[in-house]
Amino acid sequence: MWRDVLLTRVSKEKRVEFTIKAGSPEKLKNGCVVAGTYANGDLTAAARALDKASDGAIASVLARGDLDDKAGSTLMLHDLPGLATPRVLLVSLGKRDELSDKAYRDAVTSAAYSVSLMTMWSTPTVGSAP
Repeated sequence: MWRDVLLTRVSKEKRVEFTIKAGSPEKLKNGCVVAGTYANGDLTAAARALDKASDGAIASVLARGDLDDKAGSTLMLHDLPGLATPRVLLVSLGKRDELSDKAYRDAVTSAAYSVSLMTMWSTPTVGSAP
């Protein structure tokens, strides 16, 4: 079970509220799950769980080079097989051995911005700390 799940709610006023929950990312049924990836297709624990449940769909997309390796780059995936959520937002953390506070802030900022653009009521995001 993935332990650090961050639930985000976007209200009509576009205010975002965060709460911490525990759960498996592949079983979350809300609007979008956010998971981090490292450069060259390396996956965080959350992304690995999502990839396993979707029969390698995430690794396949990353192998095509669809997500830039730069920390903070994002890629929205839709309707992956085996997942309860209709959307997965992948966020690049950059190179694993070069992960810094700045790179992590860039990734979190990009994820928050991408989620804030979504016009849904409830969006769970999975923390991707190394």
